[in-house]
Amino acid sequence: LSQAADAPITAAQYASVLAGSWRDPANSARDVYRHPQQTLEFFGLGAKQTVIEITPGGGWYSEVLSPLLKDHGQYIAAVQAASTSAYARTSEENLKNKFAADPTRYGKAQVVEFDPKAPVFGKPASADAVLTFRNVHNWVEAGTAPVTFSAFYKVLKPGGVAAFVDVLS
Repeated sequence: LSQAADAPITAAQYASVLAGSWRDPANSARDVYRHPQQTLEFFGLGAKQTVIEITPGGGWYSEVLSPLLKDHGQYIAAVQAASTSAYARTSEENLKNKFAADPTRYGKAQVVEFDPKAPVFGKPASADAVLTFRNVHNWVEAGTAPVTFSAFYKVLKPGGVAAFVDVLS
């Protein structure tokens, strides 16, 4: 990961954000199962990085990532444009409302839309990390996984990391 000028996020920073009062209590309760600190440490994120989260849903990781990056980095949520899924549309609206309701935590967070059949997540070589959680199975089923992964690598800086966590049933 391109961290030459960027120290990893510290354990104290993770602890502070994970204990944040802004987090949905139902999301915090899932920490014991999802292990967000360990997962994000494994990815090697740094506080000055640009991190794009693809299809963040209701914002479970957004509640953690955006506050971690707000002072020196950049958090970007990439959402599907003109989704026909009511769940996706509601999730996007809820995420935007979450960001608007708490500018202290989410004021720098950006939301970008992408076409799932021809995704572009940002300018080429503009992100240090591209993350997605619990989405790959949907892309496989829709036949869009190859173009989605290709778009990951187009937006990544040299040495950047594309990381995903998924559960297949």
